[in-house]
Formats: sequence, structure tokens, C-alpha cells
Amino acid sequence: MSDMRPLSGTPVNGKPAGDLPEKERLGRDLLEAGAVLPLGGAGGDVLTARAYGHPALDERAVVRLVPGAIGAAEDLALEYLGFGAAEVSEVGQVKRQSLGFPAWALVNDPGNGHHALAVVKEMERLTRLVGTKPGLAKEGFDEIGERLDRSVPHFLPTYYEQVARLFLAVESRQQASVFFGKARAAEQRHALEVDEERLREVFLEFAGAGALTGKALREHAKALTVRLSAAEAYGQFRAVSLERCAAGLAPYAGMLEDLRRLAKGAGLDADAEERSLLAEIIHTGPMNRAAGSFWKAALPSLAAIAAEDRSVRERLLTLLPATGGDRPEEFDASWLALLDRCGAVELLVDGTVPAAEWLSSWAGHRQRGWRTTVRLEAELTLVERLVERLVADGTPVRLLSGYGRRVTADLDLLDACLAWGVPVADPSEGTSNLHLADWLTDDREGRRDLVALTSDPRFTHLLRTGVEQVADSGDSTERLGRIVDHPALRTVLVGWLTDRADDLSRPFGLPGLNSLLRRLSRFSSPSVLATAPEAVRRITAVSPAPALARTLRAGILDELGWPALDEALPGLGTVDPEASGQRYGYRADRWYQMRDSWPALLVRVDTQVAAVGPMAVLDQRPLTPPAVSSRSWDAMTIRYAGGQWLIANGYGDERRAVWSGRPAEVFKPKGDLSDHWTDSQTPSLELPDGGRCYGGRPVYAGDTSFAAERRPVASDGISVWVLHENQWWEYDPESARRGRVSVPAFFDSALASGGVQLLERACRLLPVQPGLESSPFGTKDGLLGWWVTYDPKDGTLTACSVDGGRSPAVPVPAGARVEHLSDGIPVPPLRLPGGASLYPRETRGYSASVSLYDADGIQLARFEDGGRGGAYAAGTPLVAPLSYWHALRTRDERGSAALRAVTEADARALLASVAEGTKAEAAVRRLLPDVTHPGLVAGVAGLVDEAARHSGRIAKVAERAARGPASENAEKKVRHAHDTVLSKAFHGFAVPTYRYFYHHVPKESATVLEQIRLLPKALAPDAVPGHTPIEWTGQGWVTLAGAGMAALTLRAASPATSDEHRAALLEFLDAALTVEADGDALLIDPRGRLRAVELRIPGSDESKLAGEVRHAGARRLVILGRLRSDEKDAYWHCVEYDPAGAFGGWDGCVLIESEVLGAADDPVRVPVLRRVMELVRERGPLPYRPEQALDFAERVGIAATAGGLLQLGSPEMGSYRGQGVLPAAYLKSLDAKNAEVGAGVATLGALSVGERRAFSALLLPTGPERVAELWTTGFALEPLTEAWIAARGRRRPVPPALIRQLVAEMGGGTSVQDTLNPEWREELTGRTEQRMADGELEPAEPRLLLTGSTLCATVDALRWLAYRLPYGDPLREVLPVTARMLRERLADPGLLLHLGVDRDAAYDAVSGRLREARGLAPERGAGDKEMFELSSALVLTPSRYGSRWETVWVRPSAVLPAEGADGPGRREGGPDHPDLTLLAATAGAAPQLTALRTLLSAEFMELVTADGPPGPPQDPRLGAPALVGEVAERFGLSEDAAVLYLMLLALPDPTDRHQAEWTGWKPARLKKARAELAATDLVVEAKRARAGRSLFLPGGWLEQQTPRLPAESWKTALLPWALPLYVVPDRPVPELYEAAWRRVVEGDAPGFEEFQGRSGRGGRR
Repeated sequence: MSDMRPLSGTPVNGKPAGDLPEKERLGRDLLEAGAVLPLGGAGGDVLTARAYGHPALDERAVVRLVPGAIGAAEDLALEYLGFGAAEVSEVGQVKRQSLGFPAWALVNDPGNGHHALAVVKEMERLTRLVGTKPGLAKEGFDEIGERLDRSVPHFLPTYYEQVARLFLAVESRQQASVFFGKARAAEQRHALEVDEERLREVFLEFAGAGALTGKALREHAKALTVRLSAAEAYGQFRAVSLERCAAGLAPYAGMLEDLRRLAKGAGLDADAEERSLLAEIIHTGPMNRAAGSFWKAALPSLAAIAAEDRSVRERLLTLLPATGGDRPEEFDASWLALLDRCGAVELLVDGTVPAAEWLSSWAGHRQRGWRTTVRLEAELTLVERLVERLVADGTPVRLLSGYGRRVTADLDLLDACLAWGVPVADPSEGTSNLHLADWLTDDREGRRDLVALTSDPRFTHLLRTGVEQVADSGDSTERLGRIVDHPALRTVLVGWLTDRADDLSRPFGLPGLNSLLRRLSRFSSPSVLATAPEAVRRITAVSPAPALARTLRAGILDELGWPALDEALPGLGTVDPEASGQRYGYRADRWYQMRDSWPALLVRVDTQVAAVGPMAVLDQRPLTPPAVSSRSWDAMTIRYAGGQWLIANGYGDERRAVWSGRPAEVFKPKGDLSDHWTDSQTPSLELPDGGRCYGGRPVYAGDTSFAAERRPVASDGISVWVLHENQWWEYDPESARRGRVSVPAFFDSALASGGVQLLERACRLLPVQPGLESSPFGTKDGLLGWWVTYDPKDGTLTACSVDGGRSPAVPVPAGARVEHLSDGIPVPPLRLPGGASLYPRETRGYSASVSLYDADGIQLARFEDGGRGGAYAAGTPLVAPLSYWHALRTRDERGSAALRAVTEADARALLASVAEGTKAEAAVRRLLPDVTHPGLVAGVAGLVDEAARHSGRIAKVAERAARGPASENAEKKVRHAHDTVLSKAFHGFAVPTYRYFYHHVPKESATVLEQIRLLPKALAPDAVPGHTPIEWTGQGWVTLAGAGMAALTLRAASPATSDEHRAALLEFLDAALTVEADGDALLIDPRGRLRAVELRIPGSDESKLAGEVRHAGARRLVILGRLRSDEKDAYWHCVEYDPAGAFGGWDGCVLIESEVLGAADDPVRVPVLRRVMELVRERGPLPYRPEQALDFAERVGIAATAGGLLQLGSPEMGSYRGQGVLPAAYLKSLDAKNAEVGAGVATLGALSVGERRAFSALLLPTGPERVAELWTTGFALEPLTEAWIAARGRRRPVPPALIRQLVAEMGGGTSVQDTLNPEWREELTGRTEQRMADGELEPAEPRLLLTGSTLCATVDALRWLAYRLPYGDPLREVLPVTARMLRERLADPGLLLHLGVDRDAAYDAVSGRLREARGLAPERGAGDKEMFELSSALVLTPSRYGSRWETVWVRPSAVLPAEGADGPGRREGGPDHPDLTLLAATAGAAPQLTALRTLLSAEFMELVTADGPPGPPQDPRLGAPALVGEVAERFGLSEDAAVLYLMLLALPDPTDRHQAEWTGWKPARLKKARAELAATDLVVEAKRARAGRSLFLPGGWLEQQTPRLPAESWKTALLPWALPLYVVPDRPVPELYEAAWRRVVEGDAPGFEEFQGRSGRGGRR
């Protein structure tokens, strides 16, 4: 860290620090360190002792040690407290301090000093929060700043600086820099006088503290040039910059640019000054963090100074600038060039700087971040020069970066170093692979052959696992193809396949075989398999028979069973086997839910429950939930204690519980009563008095309060222990208190041999319960359980049962921490009939499971805890948690004995029988006749089926290998039309079929084309029903059939379409042309024979139906993919073909929605599309014709950019406000600006997808013979124009200038265009019925419904247009028409508006308070109608969020004012209607409610009907000419100055640009008027961010976020400041001028307020 002293060259008392005498330099350093020196030295400030008397202190005095510079402030502060005058004595010399807060205020404005002292009291309270609650402290300091801004703004700089110091005291540099910036902003905002000496000191202070941002310093540089001489400005800037770097802050991006500008202004040599500065800061610590633009500017000067100074060259070799940006390799190349040019590389070559250390650091630096690291040829060139030195030094170079699964390296550099003999460090321990993907996709020059790398055995494993990582990635096919084609990496691929063949040559179990085959499946393409024919031969020769025989001989779980559990399960109802293993959500309830009541297991399916004991079912019954479930996440909780069931459900305040022994006593449980799926993993203990101990306070039947603790319990039948923080503690269940730390004697016996550690959290001990005496884990002395120990010497775990049965030692995985280990924890032997034993290992946590191993450590089976047995225990319908395996009993002694004798020949016979078509169970009964128990037969058959499945997988690999690489070339590969490209190329024309779950789409995925290529087979006359597995895609390409294909063809021909998208579209269209039926290309010309369908297929949630083809006569149905799931049902996206166009239902399916594609009378499009595609490939894209865009836009009344976008194929419809859609050249030809593109995108975006397709298709000719004319004469616009006007009407166009303002102030959209064309708005001209459907209020025809959001947008647009349109503009005549049509629409008694008032600002329900206001219960009652009318105006409907929430609707016809009503009659209707007033009081000022009340007001109608002399209403000479003269006379101003003053006084946006626009004055006239006004005290001249002007009213200032402009706080009473969006007046501008001037005349002129302080007790919370 910096010692905070000025660097050499920093001026001190006018001299460079390096020029000071030694004694003076020592004195300066002592002062900087805080020393008090004797009087008489140079520099610093005099320390004074000031004695104060007070009447309350009699003769005693208070003495304060204060620097002389702030002595006057101290005197004033104590005078304010009643002290007398000070007696002053000089006692020493201290570091000079600038006046801070409140000292500066007391000295410079003693009249307001009491305000400063009042603020200090508030600051003291907030200071206590700075370190603990900085957010609250910041809010408090900001609020004080706002009050000071309105009253005494000249206090702000020192106030904010003092706040910044408070944050610095707790090392919060970021917040300190924010407040320091506010201090500087206040100086600019109020044009405050600056004390240059004080300002210089505070800049140095905060620079030295590291709290000076680059932005603040850049602004400071600009301000210095205005206030100081050029030389002084440069000196100060240089000093502050040096201090800032010394404090640990990196140079900001533009520092050198500012330095050069100031140096040139001072007449200095800018290059020399830059080199001087760099020579000093290059040795500071933060240089590595400097921005890339700083380094780009600094490189030339750095090269010069480094060439002259060896220390700089050495420093450069220690720097590794971490520049950002998208192309860091470009900077890296320039950095290496700098090192070479200045001679730094020679220091590496001659050994002055260790070359290996530098290269290791550089290699790690090159792998920075997560971006792709690309090839850098300059790097290899430099390293080649260092080879001799690197070899001679013999220090290994570290070239690998990262750890775990992402280890990266520059493979070219690594290979080069190995090839050149450079010592390379070995990979570090724990390195698992080498990332290859970036290198494979980098096509830059300089790629090496990697022979040296692939030949080095140290990297063999990393490369092979890296290849497997490539195969496991999304773009594996392409990348594996590159590996196959690369000679050196091909050997890695061969090695990986050879490793798998070696794995299969060793003994394995069926789970191991499954894992190996799954890994191998990623390498199963013929071209990959062809690389290692010998390894593939060995792999395909493997048989699963030995693994099957080994498993059966060793034993299987199905040899044991729990009869009571098998008896209970059928009575619980039907379950979904596919839901096994689901932990949460609605699907989890479709499987057995298990909870602990050891030794009984509680099993639940919905409301059916069973308590299963070791020998019998203790209780089985249906339970009635005490609460009505209203949410899918409303989990049910069950307990079983004292022979009674406890059931609880409901969410939050609605949660209720009931005991089965007292069914009428429903109660609200206290404490934590909830279930977790891990509960069954932790056995509880039944107490002698009937209670149950879960590790906390016991639960007894009838309890209504419950403890949250749930911990493992152990007991030896006498004492009880609980596990807390991985230690066993003695526990007293009666008092529910823990005692001392200890362990049961059985656990303690594990430590007798010494040298081992007890893994306490894995140990279990409980008393034997009736029925558990024959536990397969063993019992002894009335106890069952086991301990687990860890041997640090061997790194192994061992488990031992109470009867001495031990597990083999299990190695702990490398790098794992035993105290956190949850996977593979050993369990004592599981004893099977016939003397066999299996050795379980458990995995705890989310993926709880148990794996079974044989004595050799080979895995034989794996089961999910609480799941179905699956392939490895098919005879066990439910695998109980491990704690309940004590209840397992032998099923079939004779059958088990038969399994002990199974040979490999028996296993092969079983597999052969299944291969011949025999069912596995039948084969087992025939070949193993001694196996008779149905559960055991099913278990053996499950293993046979699993082994047979593996045989099929191996055979498939053999088949693909036999096909050879040539078969891949025969398959039609997708070159361009990959899903990720098509998703963007389709945008605006396709409707995505969104998934309701995340799905990664690999870059090379081509599911769209795969689905299209399935259709010709499915639609062929001789096709049969079947299933071809396909992937699902979210691209809704089906509905593109017909006009959508023509629209895509237009886009493919557009000059605005990228080459990538064009190629993808053409390939897609080629594929679509191949789908033929009835002699037509069906996707191009469907003509009513195709239908896009969404079907609900009950019970198909987990079915893999995608790719299934169904027939119904001549009709075909192709299921393309699953959209979403609902309980047991799934919704499927399908395409249906019916040559007759009649369509119909499908058995077992429910039609949700459908869309028939095309009509029988549609034109034939295929010839035209084929010809367009031919000419695009032959001639390139169509020429851009802006004149046609302008022509079409003028014909239909839309923006020229909308016409241009339509002609160009509606590109980039998803772009934000049209950014980057049209190139500058295209815009220029339309005489348009970028802002207008957003309006064009909004216009096309307002079209339905179908309209967009149809209009685009009409730009193509009807016959192929006219296609060539598109390249010569352009489009024929008549068909499109006629269709557009018929569908959309001819609109009143919005002027381009108004569009630009609209985008800047309102964010674009179509609300203004719609407001100016009300007769074409169906929601205003039409009517529709609203009715309840599925518990929600829905319109019969949604397009005809006026919604609250549309109402709000229209009212906002009317208000904005009333302000922006000049008087006399014909468009103003439309505003009252639109307002009247809105009111007429509101008069529809059937219209109900949802105004977003269901919740208030605190997110509490409003409906309950509305009910209470009417004297009703706060919640919906059982007898309430769905549409419950609170009044004629307020209607409540049910909400999906529960009974406490209801949706609030307003019937606007009931609140409309009567025509001509005023006075008291008006209150019955209009904005002050009682129901609207009640809504506003309960829900707050919701924007849509406010819009309705605004529309109903007479003032709003006056606003939209206002008119006057032609011209801008903002010009007071037009709207308020009398006021201009009155202002001029009152203040002695010219008419021009009076005009400007009125604008500043009343308008929300009197920017300099607007002043010129509204007045029409030339710059000289404006300048003169502003200068005259600035000379008065009516305004202040200052610089304020985003204000757009230099003159302001005196007083407070309100900062605002874009798009709102900041403004004076005095104006908030004149303008609707509380409304969202851009602020425009809510009254005609002339009335606004009158109101503003009236305030001035009445004495409420703009100015600073009286400061309002706060006492400590009345401050902020």
C-alpha cells in the first residue's frame, strides 16, 4: 500500500518535493504523519490553545486545541453554545487542514451558522449507521442534502465532503467518492464561488485516500481551465493525478488525453510531460488495472521512457494489464511489441529478469476471464527468442491455468515449448482435463500440429479427458469431426477409445457397464469409431453376461423383502413410476411420500396414509386435510405419535392442522410444522410415555405447538443422545435440553484400537424393537446400528455393526474433506440367504441413494432413497430408506441358493432367450426353476432386461462402426440452417412455442430441419404409423406454412439480411420445398390442408411422444414436441394433414387450440418462391429502393421507416427501439433519423404475426415471369397498398419531428399514432362481452376490449400531444375526438376495467378493505357470486392467489359524469365519484386509476380542446401576450428577456434548444436575451447535468432519471410531477403561465427556502 506521501515531483509549497532540503523534507513528512512540531518551521498551520469560559462553569475554562485556520469557526460554534470569547495561545505547528463542515459554514456564513450546527446533530446520529447500515446512512445524508439544496446550497460542497470523510473512516471508498462527486456537482449546479486553495487541498486529500473517481478528475480538469491560468491548471491536475495513483487507484481512461490538453494550453511540450508523468506512475501498484484506452494512449511514450530507463523496462515485465473489451488479443500483441521495441525482452534473453517466471505469469494472464483465448502468433515469436535462456536456466514454465473441470492453456504455446525443449512444469494435483474447445474453433494462422504435446505422457490423461469434455459439449459433432481430421489429436481420440476398451476388459458390474456405454455413446459416430478399429473390436466383443452372473451370485436386494410394506402399498392408490425420485412440486405427490416414525415408516399418497411397522401395518386410512389447498406448493405434513395421526396443510396464515383423535378441533399450529423429503433419512425415537423425539422437544398426540429442531437421535435403551454440529450430546427428552458432549459406549469402542477418528454424523444406534431382532445388519445386546471411522493414515472409511460385522475399507476420494463427505459412506455388510453379503454405501442429501458392492469393491446396484427399485431391484416396488432395512426379511431361501450357483453360461442362456423374444420373467422361471418368489423372479428379470439392453447398445456401436465414415457423408448434413440461426432469422414471422423449462440449444442443433425431413416420410401414401425419435425445438415453424414462407423468401432476398441468415433461410426453404403431397409443396402451398394443433394427451407427462406419427384414414398427425405439463397430462405441439381439409379429433387427445394454414383459394406460390431463390443465388440480394418505401408510407399514412422496414423483410423485429436495424445510408435516403426507426419497428410490431406475413408476401409478384423485375424496377405496391388500407385504414401520419420527440420523451410505441387515428381502433369502435371462464373474467373477443393499460396509454398520449402540437396544427382537431370516443366507450355498461388496483404500494390486498368499507367480511364468503358487486361501480372476482386476494374491477359507466353536470351533481360522477375516491384512498395513485379519473375531469377536456393563434403554445407572445408586458414592466426587462423568464418560470422543459424552436429566434438574439436575464437576480447561471440550459430559477433542484428532465423544485406545484413518464402540463400552457405568474405576484416567487432542521427525537427512523 502507498505511504500516502506525495511522489517525487509533487509540488510542496511551490517547490517540487525532490528540491526540498533534507531538514525541511523531514519536517514535511512529520507533519504529514500528524506530528506537532515547534513553532517557527516552514509550512503547515499554527496550533492554538483556545480557552473558553461559560457562566455555568464558574471560574473553570474549557480549552480546545485547534489549528489556527479553523479557529474562528470553533469560536462561533462555542459562542452558539453560550461560551464567551476565546483566549488564544499558539502552542505548535501542525499539518494544514482546509475548512470542512461545519467550520466553513460558520466562518463564511455566520448568519446561517445555526443551520450548520443543527445539521451536525443529525449527522452525528447517522454517523453511527455508516459502518453497520450504510444504505440507511446514505439515505439520511441524501435527505439532508436535499434540504440544504433548497435553502443554503453554498453549504453543500463542504457538507458532502464531510459525509465522504465519514465513509472513508470505515474504508468505504466507493461511497466516499460518490459524495465527493456530489460536492463538485453542487458547485456546478449553483455556480458557487470556489476557494481555489481549499479545493486544491480537498482534491489532494481525496486523491490520497483513493476516493477520487476518474469522472470527477476529468470534470475537474475541465473546470480548472476555466478558473485558473493554463500553467496553474496543469500543475494542479498533475499533482492530483499523481496523488490519486499513489493512493492505489488506476489511471482513468482519459487521463493522458486531459494531461496533454492542459500541457499544450500551458505552452509545455505535451509529449515530454506525458513521459514525465508516466515515468512516475509506472511504478505504482494499480497500473495493471488501467483501462485499455489508457494503455493504448500510453504505449508510444512508454516505449520511449523504457528505452532510456532500465528500471522502467524491468517494471514493464512485472505488469500484465488486464484490459477488457471483446478483442484482448489485439492489446496483448501490442504489449508484446512494446516489450520488444523498448528492449525489455533483452532483459529476459540475457537473464537479468527470470524468463521462466515471466513466461509463466504471461501464460496465466493470457487465460484471464471466461472469454475464448485465441491464437497469438507474436507470442510464439517472442518465446522462440527465449528458448535458449529458458533451456539454460532449467526452470519449469507453468503454462496451465485454472483447476477442476476447466483447465486452460495456450495449446500452441504449450506444444512449442515442449517441441523446443523448454522445461514445462507438470500438471498440478487435481487437474482433471485440458480445455480443447477454444483451440479447435480458432481458425487463425499459426496453428501448430501439437505432436510434441500429444507425445508427452504427462499430458496424456488431460488430453483424453479434454476430448471427452468436447464430446459432452453442445457442439460435439463438429468439434469431434475436427479432432478426427487432426493427425495428432486423432491419436488422443484413439487413446480414449483404447482406455474404454481396457476398462471393459476388467471386471465390472452392470452399473459400471451402463456408465461406460453412456460415455461411449458420445463417440459413436462412424467417423470417430473408425479412428480406432482395434479398440472398437474389443469393445463390441464385450458381453454383459459375466456382469450379470457376478451380480446374481453376489446377491441382489430382491432376495429380501418387507412384507408389511408390500401389503400396505396397494391400498394407498395408484402412483406414477416416472415420478419416482421427484422431491418437490406437483409430480412428487404422484409417488409415495415417506416420513419417519421409526420403527414405523409413514407412507402417503395424496390423503391416503399408512403406518407400516416391522411386522404389520399399524394403521392405514384416508385423512381429511383441515384447510383448502389453493396453491400447488401447499405441502401437506403428517406425523404419527401416540397412535394418532397429525395432518397439516395450507400456506402461511391459512395453514391449519388437526389430530385424528380430535377431528373437530382444527387449529393453527404454532412453531415450525413442516415436512422435508430428507426427514425419512433421520430416524426418530419413540419414548416410553408415547411421545416421539425428533431431536428437539418431543411431540405428543394433541400438541398444537411444535419445535423446529430435527436432529439425528441415538439411544442405548437407557440414555439418549442428539447430534448437534456433528457431535453427539447427551440429551434429556423430558426437559428438551442438551447435556455434555459424549458418545454411547458402542461408538466409543471404535476408538479402542487408536489412530482412527469417529465419523460421528454417520454413526447410528437405537434399541431393537419388536420385529427387528433378525436385522440383516445384525443386532447385539438389544441394540442395532453401526459406527463409521476414518483412518487418516490410509485415507479410508470403515463401518462396523453392533455384532462386529465390518465393511471393507473404502478410500476417501482425493481432495474430499471427510467432515463434509456425503457420498459413498460405507455401511456394515448386508447379510443375504446362503451366506452371501453385500456391502452398501450410502449417499445423503438431495440425491440420497444406496449403492451395493461385492467383496471386490465392484458396484452391483444403485437405488434412490425412497424410489422404485428400477432395473436393480425390479421386485421391490418401493425402496425404503436405509434406516428401515432392519425390517427386511428373506423371501426365498431356495431361490437365493440357486442364485449363488449361477454361472456365466447361465447368464448367457438368459440373455439368449430374451434375444429370441422370450419375456425376461418367463426366461428366469424356465432357466432358474428354483427361483419362485414373485418379487425375486421380478428382480432377476429386471437385471436380465438391463443386461439385454446393454447388449443392444453394444450391438448398435458395432453396427455404426461397420457402416464406416462414408455413411456420414451420404447423410444430408445441415450447413447453415441451425436452430440458433433460424431462431433469429424467423423473428417477427414465427410464433415461438415457448417451453416452461430451461432447455439449452447447442450451436449445431438442427432440430427444425430434422422435423421437416420427417414430414415426407409421414405423409407418403404408403406410410404407416410409427415413431421416429426427434428433439424438440422452441421454434414455431409450422405456422409459417403458406404466407409465412413467402415472407421468409422476401427476407432472404433483402439487402438488410446478413449473409449468415440468408444462407440459413435458403437452406430452410429448400427443405420446405421437399415436403410434397397431392403434387404440391405442402409447406409452401398448404391451402387449408395443414393444421397447427395443440393437444392435451392425458397421462403423457413423461412420455417421449415427439416424432410419433398417427393415422386416421387419410389424415396424418405428427407430434413435434411437448409444450408444457399439467399434473399427469402434457400439452403437445403437432402438425395435422388432411387432404380434404376437414380435420377432426384424435382418440385419447383433447384439442386445446388449432390454426388451419392457408385457404383453398390461395395463389400457388411455389414457382414464384423457387424463382426468387434462384435469382438471389445468382444475382445476390435485391437492391434497396427508398423511393418505394416513401411512396408506400405516404399512401397508407405511416412513417417512412416503417415502409422501408416492410420492404426489407421486417428485419430485427426484436431489437430494442430499432437500434442498429437500418444502416446510416438507408436512413439518409429516407431523410430519417435513428429515432424514427424505433417508430417504424413499433408500427410493424403492432401488426399481428399473420398480418406481417400476409403483407410481406404481397410484395412478391403472383407469377414467376415477373420475379426478375424485382431486381430492375422494384416492387408492385398496389396489392400491398389495397390490402393494408382494407385491414388497417389510411392513417394520419405522425410528422418525423414529432416522432423523434416521441421516442426521446415517451419511449416510442404506437400510442401516439393510435391516438391520432381513433376511428381505426377496434377497442374504441367495437363492443365485446366479458364473462367468467375457469374462474377468471375474460372477453369474448379480446381485440375489442378496452383495457386499463390502453386507457392509460391513450390519456398519456393525449396529454403529451396537447403540449407538443402547435396551435393551428390540423392534428390538434383529432384530440377532442379521441377523448370523446374514449368517454363513449366507457359508457358501455358491460365494460369492466382492471386498473391494477388489486394491491397497494405495500403489496397488501385491497379487496378486503373495500369490503370492510361496505360493512362486509374482509374475505370472500362461500355464498358469494363469482362476480360480486360491491357497488354499481366496483366488482370483485376470485383470484388465483387465495381467498384473501380478489381482483378489483371498475364499471366506468357508473362513474361517468352526467352531460353538463357541474357543482354538487358532478361529484356523483366524474373523477370525484365516491367509489373512485375510495379506490384511490386504499390502493394509492395507481397510474391506470389516475388516467381514468383524469379522463373524466372537465379540466382534461379543456386541455385537449385548447387552441389559440397558430404557433407553439409555449411562446408566451402567442399564449399570454399580456403577461409578457407585465413581466417586462415589473422587472425592468426587455420583451425578449421577459419571454425567456416566463418559459423558465412555468415550463417543465425550457431547454436552450426548445427556446430557439418555440421563439424562432436566431442565436444572436437568444444570446442577448439570456445575457440580459442572467444579469438579474431572477435567475442563476450554472451548469447542471442533463438540464440542456444555463439559466435556472433560484432554489432547490430535482434530479430525474431519463426520459424526465431535471427541474426546479418550485415548479412541482404547477406540474403533475407525481405522474410517470415525461412531465408535461395537465392544463393549457396559457393557463400554466397565468398560474406561475400569479404565484410570483402573490409573493411566492422562486427562491431558497428557510432551512428546516430536525431534532434528534424527530429525525428519520
